[in-house]
Amino acid sequence: MESSPPTEAGAVASVYALVVGVFVYRELKFKDLPKVFLESGVSTAVIMFIVGVASLFSYVITVEGIADAISSAVLEVTDNKYLILAVVTVILLIVGAFVDAISAFYLFVPILVPILIGVGVDMTTIGVFMTVNLAIGLFTPPVGLNLYVGAGIGKTRLEEVVRGVIPFLVCAIIALLLITYIPALSNWLPDLLGVG
Repeated sequence: MESSPPTEAGAVASVYALVVGVFVYRELKFKDLPKVFLESGVSTAVIMFIVGVASLFSYVITVEGIADAISSAVLEVTDNKYLILAVVTVILLIVGAFVDAISAFYLFVPILVPILIGVGVDMTTIGVFMTVNLAIGLFTPPVGLNLYVGAGIGKTRLEEVVRGVIPFLVCAIIALLLITYIPALSNWLPDLLGVG
């Protein structure tokens, strides 16, 4: 099976972190390594289980036509592109705050893409729009994963990190709204290169 550059970079970074932790900072002892490997294995297994179940869910709703049925039901209620984009934005921001981005993509792409295409949103805009939406979720309280990472690195309380991140969250949401409602921001480079 062929690996991807991010996978290879992650493997190199893991080995680097291990070497630095053991030999440079000396905070990680050899006797601690089995526990560290076990904990990282369990964390990875949990994430991969979620991704596996989300993939199965995505497959079932696509094959059984559930995604098309949801799309049709939504489009019967309204076909207003801007209203649908606003509703999808709110849904993805909420989901992104509680679910990791990979699982959210597996769960929501088969449902949302037919709806968005149905109201005239192109695939490039959908991809950028969903990616930015779910990236914002990574630092959205209360469960944003990066909030906990920041608190751990800064050795500070989560509440302080949340207070500090609010101005960035506001700016990110403004940028998201611009990307969502001005498709040229997402499409100018693909259009320029003729690949859009």
